[in-house]
Amino acid sequence: MKLQKFFKKNKIPNATLRSFTIHYNSNDNELDIFFIANDIPVCIECKSGEFRYDIHKYSKLRKQFKLEKTQFLLCVLGLEERITQGLSSTHDLTFVNETNFLNHLKSLLLQTP
Repeated sequence: MKLQKFFKKNKIPNATLRSFTIHYNSNDNELDIFFIANDIPVCIECKSGEFRYDIHKYSKLRKQFKLEKTQFLLCVLGLEERITQGLSSTHDLTFVNETNFLNHLKSLLLQTP
């Protein structure tokens, strides 16, 4: 909901998929959100509770999809911002939480040329 409000407020045309399964390299993967906006593809996986066992899986998917680290977000509910920053600097994914993910998307999608 926040994402769609963000697109509408900033008048960003987008194509968005939610809760879908993709078959890639003989594997089925359920993805939470995938969108293209301003010609930038972004994948967002949402987690509550334990998420660490999924880091390798999503890092591998990010590389297979040829997305930049900033374009594959692992949004972990309740994770402190300082921890999201630490995990982002340690892993091949961008970690965000429910309060800072829009700031990341603003910096990614509203860049001035």
